[in-house]
Amino acid sequence: MDKLVNLIRSSHHCVAFTGAGVSTLSGIRGFRGKNGIYQDQHIDEDKLFDLEYFRKYPSYYYGHARNYIYSFENARPCIVHTELARLEQAVMEARRADFMLVLGSTLVVQPAASMPLHTLQNGGSIAIVNDSETPLDSHADLRYHDLESVFRHISAALAG
Repeated sequence: MDKLVNLIRSSHHCVAFTGAGVSTLSGIRGFRGKNGIYQDQHIDEDKLFDLEYFRKYPSYYYGHARNYIYSFENARPCIVHTELARLEQAVMEARRADFMLVLGSTLVVQPAASMPLHTLQNGGSIAIVNDSETPLDSHADLRYHDLESVFRHISAALAG
């Protein structure tokens, strides 16, 4: 993890790309991971967020989303939110980034999932921290699975 800290320190334009995995540390249920809402029976993810399906059958979305949305009342910022707020001074433009942290994302929802590609195509590097595999794992300079332990290490290293 020291290599990750060094990449953050030495980068000129570090960008953080976050997914639902960051929210799960705050007590908000994710989508595809363990205990994700797509694991529930009778939820078809293609229908849940399809605009045309929503227009025809809005009750399908509201019936499933209400349990997810109303669970936010107990959510609290986690260490990732706190650290990213501190690192916010970095230029957050994927095309200019020389280093991108991909945090808690399966990198499957487009067009957002292609953001790390902009960094890679312009000669930058990426580090992926996600509990499950992503399509860009083979392109990552660094790959970790546990967001909380990685950010505890980053927090301690950058504070000192």
